[in-house]
Amino acid sequence: LWIGIASASTLLVAAIGLLWWEGYGTSVAESPGDTPLVNAASVQKFVFATTRDALARGRNLPLYIPTGVFLQTLEIVGPNNINVTGYVWQNYARSVPPTVVRGFALPDASNSEITEAYRRSDSDGETIGWHVKATLRQRFDYTRYPLDQQGFRLSIRHRELDNRVILIPDLESY
Repeated sequence: LWIGIASASTLLVAAIGLLWWEGYGTSVAESPGDTPLVNAASVQKFVFATTRDALARGRNLPLYIPTGVFLQTLEIVGPNNINVTGYVWQNYARSVPPTVVRGFALPDASNSEITEAYRRSDSDGETIGWHVKATLRQRFDYTRYPLDQQGFRLSIRHRELDNRVILIPDLESY
């Protein structure tokens, strides 16, 4: 009887260990087509590549707007909804024409409140900060529940799709 109990216990502990290894040991795969910009070198590489592509195709050169995000709260309110609050700021250089609309949009938001919080000018340009409160739709994968890990993605784009404006991370502000 004791040998059977010890064997079953060992088998169950090994099965739990295997489930933990599968749930926590594997990394979350990146989406195809993503370009992670995590340091100044990767941002410069991205800027050079997109500028070179625009020149090769005979298009207008894109404007790059450094954009930063500070999330204050992140609350999961349903299986696919997340409430976030925080600040988004953008640094507009003096070379950015005044015809370019200042601002951004959250394409994944089902509702959002974006209010200007501050505006500062200096010799390099203008920094505008907005307070953001939004409910974002996310697609989560619950197939590995309860050992799953969910990734949160905040998508930000420029307000006007007509202009060739590309938002890049403002790594210097962090």
